[in-house]
Amino acid sequence: MTKLDTRSRRGAVIVEASFLLPLFLIFWFGIVDWGIAFWVHQTIVYRANLAARWGVVNAWDPGSIRNIVVFGRTTGSGQGIFGLSAQGNADGTGTNVDVSLRCLTTLSPSLQSGSTCLDAQWSDFRWIEIVVHNYTRTHFTPYFAGSYIGRQVTVTLPGESLGSS
Repeated sequence: MTKLDTRSRRGAVIVEASFLLPLFLIFWFGIVDWGIAFWVHQTIVYRANLAARWGVVNAWDPGSIRNIVVFGRTTGSGQGIFGLSAQGNADGTGTNVDVSLRCLTTLSPSLQSGSTCLDAQWSDFRWIEIVVHNYTRTHFTPYFAGSYIGRQVTVTLPGESLGSS
């Protein structure tokens, strides 16, 4: 190679890097961003499972169950995770976290929900259902940036000792 050939190729590395570096960075930030999104979803699933287990072994209290999902404890204090709200109605429906008691009884084989399930016999099938919905996740990766609604999380567990104090 002559000295003239090396001068003409001197800027080739800079040009190639300017094409590949943005693609590499978008790919790398995308991996981190989607990893965080999966972590958020898995954290909500974990909290909903904890709340369902707590609800099975304790007296029926939809407010406390919602607080476990949102705050990680039965008392409704502190910062909620990922914009979830523990606000709710007496029937168990909440802003983001719905808690319901469902049952199939031998007297009424159709699906029922609410406090009538507390009076069901032990031989009847009862379960706690927790649904977490409408939580938002913000992505920061270029071309995918924005707020998105996360996937709905539904957790159900059989309620063996519900209603006992």
